[in-house]
Amino acid sequence: MMKNKKVTVKKLYEGFASIRSYIVEKCIIESRGITIHYKNFIMSLNGDEVKEKFVKLHELEFDSKYSNTKYKLIDIKFKPDSLGS
Repeated sequence: MMKNKKVTVKKLYEGFASIRSYIVEKCIIESRGITIHYKNFIMSLNGDEVKEKFVKLHELEFDSKYSNTKYKLIDIKFKPDSLGS
């Protein structure tokens, strides 16, 4: 079983963490979970939850600063399971 993909978000919007679409899509394809870090809080989603928990796909496309790709943002309601270190 693969380790969860670690994603750090700098801010929440109305309680939602926005994750880049290509990260979520890759985790779904690989049946891999996501661990979202926000400040000292951690939220873990297993592979099945990744498919179910995303709430909203934004219509706007963004250009990646680091590669020649485009992505959208997917919102996931942030409900931390623990306080990080």
